[in-house]
Amino acid sequence: MNQETFQEYARVIVKIGANVQPNQEVIVACSVNCAELAEQVVCQCYQAGAKRVTVRWSHPGISRLKLLNESVKTLSEFTNEEKGRYEDWLKCPPVKIWIDDDDPDQFQGIAIEKLTEPQKKRYPKIKPYLDELDGKAQWTIVAMPSLAWAKKMYPNEKTEAEALRKLEEAIIKTMRMDGKQADENWQKHLTYLQMQAEKMNAYHFERLHYVAGNGTDLTIGLHPQHQWCTAWEKQKNGFASCVNMPTEEVFTLPDRLSAEGRVVASKPLSYNGNLIEDFAMEFHQGKVVHVEAKKGLDHLQEMVAMDEGAAYLGEVALVPFDSLINQIQTLFYNTLFDENACCHLALGAGISEAIINHESMSVQELRKAGCNDSMIHVDFMIGTEDLQITGIQSDGTEVRVFQNGNWAI
Repeated sequence: MNQETFQEYARVIVKIGANVQPNQEVIVACSVNCAELAEQVVCQCYQAGAKRVTVRWSHPGISRLKLLNESVKTLSEFTNEEKGRYEDWLKCPPVKIWIDDDDPDQFQGIAIEKLTEPQKKRYPKIKPYLDELDGKAQWTIVAMPSLAWAKKMYPNEKTEAEALRKLEEAIIKTMRMDGKQADENWQKHLTYLQMQAEKMNAYHFERLHYVAGNGTDLTIGLHPQHQWCTAWEKQKNGFASCVNMPTEEVFTLPDRLSAEGRVVASKPLSYNGNLIEDFAMEFHQGKVVHVEAKKGLDHLQEMVAMDEGAAYLGEVALVPFDSLINQIQTLFYNTLFDENACCHLALGAGISEAIINHESMSVQELRKAGCNDSMIHVDFMIGTEDLQITGIQSDGTEVRVFQNGNWAI
């Protein structure tokens, strides 16, 4: 990306994504490889009136070295430094901006227990802070092209520079920045997504039935107090943010105990730096009771066994098959993009924002209301060119919601 593109991208991230307001504190989390974009993001934050901007740097090579050399016990520690950081955030919840440039193969070859056991041990200690911070301030996740990522996506390009250029162009297109009206493009797009969410809310479907030629035949009940949402979320401080960019989804909360049938993934899943391919799941009374995969089965089995809630659905998301991301016709190996290519489901933690009047409910009340609880939230793609989704209302009335992979309403 040239300097002008960096500046425009940073402006979209701060203005549309994080929606930074005067006198707010901002945390930018990114790798050292994103320094040029991070500098522009920090600049835009201050121009928006931010009180303080702190960059929390990471290094992919060092992160891998830690996993290779530290014990599970050490990796599982919740240090005083971390605890102090969370306590500071509770006093003044900051706006958070994550910039992702991860190598999809970063953790390949790392023992599964090194990736999962520390998470299991740390989560109970961190969870009270996460619950308290949830929804308190704006946040967003965006991406920055990296060479390792580009080579994974475009392995047949003659040069590394050409692979990187193609990834840059893909990100610019999906971020609606390939013209001179990025702000207007985003406002129109977010308005359209909200319009689709309002249509779904008007039907108030009791359940959805998915059918596709690859073997998917799944019925999912929706939470009785569900509402359809978009990535443009209003936070408890009164300001909204676009929590992930790009975004193409309209989503809601399933009834935790209702999923019945079989679903076949339409795209590989990159999970903890490992690829799970050609996989399927069977559900009974909401729970995954059988999984299969031609590649990465051990990682899939470990994922659904992370905790009690990991085998239940926490999100139902509708994304048209002809989305900008899917039009690129390349797997991104990155959930931020791949989940917004086509329809997806998510195993694990439920999205509390999809419960009506969630703002007035405590964490305990949300859990009691049936919002699934888990340390994971993993999106996997199920959209196909022939996917049909039928919405079923409480009186049995059926409405075609998706036809041939795209919106029918």
